[in-house]
Amino acid sequence: MDWNDRNRAVSDWYEIAAYTKFNFSDRGDKYSSMKWHWWCFDSLSYNVDTKRADKLYRLKDKHFETEVNQEHGNFDYLMANDLDTGNDLVRGELMYWGRWFVDTTGVDGFRIDAVKHIRSTFFRDWLNHLRVHFSGRELFSVGEYWSQDIDALHGYIASSDGRLSLFDVPLHFKFHQASRQGSSFDLQSIFDKTLVKEQPALAVTFVENHDTQPCQSLESPVEPWFKPLAYALILLRREGYPCVFYADYYGAQYQDKGRDNTLYSHRFLIDKFLKARREYGFGDQHDYFDHPNTIGWTRLGTREHPGAMAVVLTNSAPGNKWMNVFRPNQEFYDATGHIAVPA
Repeated sequence: MDWNDRNRAVSDWYEIAAYTKFNFSDRGDKYSSMKWHWWCFDSLSYNVDTKRADKLYRLKDKHFETEVNQEHGNFDYLMANDLDTGNDLVRGELMYWGRWFVDTTGVDGFRIDAVKHIRSTFFRDWLNHLRVHFSGRELFSVGEYWSQDIDALHGYIASSDGRLSLFDVPLHFKFHQASRQGSSFDLQSIFDKTLVKEQPALAVTFVENHDTQPCQSLESPVEPWFKPLAYALILLRREGYPCVFYADYYGAQYQDKGRDNTLYSHRFLIDKFLKARREYGFGDQHDYFDHPNTIGWTRLGTREHPGAMAVVLTNSAPGNKWMNVFRPNQEFYDATGHIAVPA
């Protein structure tokens, strides 16, 4: 098949040698007795005869799954031997392994990779099965659907019946863009066409991850100066389920292709934000996104958590903003420690 148009064949059928049978001879029937055969897969790229993986082969009488991202005409195939999740044996085995993971490890949920390459109804059914089997446990799950197109994320959520959350990839790219454009970026638009704005209950927000770092195939780093703003925007607001990236918290250093890259730790500030979130991230939220460079919001607390919080950030020169904190004559202090508390 054509790599760039998976719906177009570039040759007639012909035979190759390929690894399509897996007996697990050392393992035997321990854990599972299923043996994998060619009919468990729909496509592959490694040709044993040529010892190359440079062509995309669709197995005869098989078809690419259709409930997938439509890049390259059909983005079902990603790597190795692509599972045919329309096959009852495959589906049953994957259901079994889901139960095995929860039983064996006690996990509370799943981070599911590359969901745009797998039929959207599969994980709907898979998670439904596990939640029923484990007596209604939530098993919070998030899928990585890597696309800036907010409509693609909405489409996946609709076809999977909202059974899992998605990483807010459009928001990450907003952070990337804002960090590159500096003061010319209009902060009023930072949440436009993002999942956390349009479907906040199913949005998992993040600043960076392992794919976005320099030298990665999906490289789209957020510049260090903007990361404090980005983390404030995901950790100190009401909407979304925020993630902290390991390398942003602990720092990281690596080399690749002659490039020496350092990711500096933002642990001190992230800890401040997390403390503020735990103590003051409650109650109504009032937004003041009324200036291209200086925006803010307030959190008003609840009866159980009566404290209030005001957040102001800028991507330009110092400025000011009026915001109502609904706490007359109360003194606020800078939780980041940049402005000392008066003696």
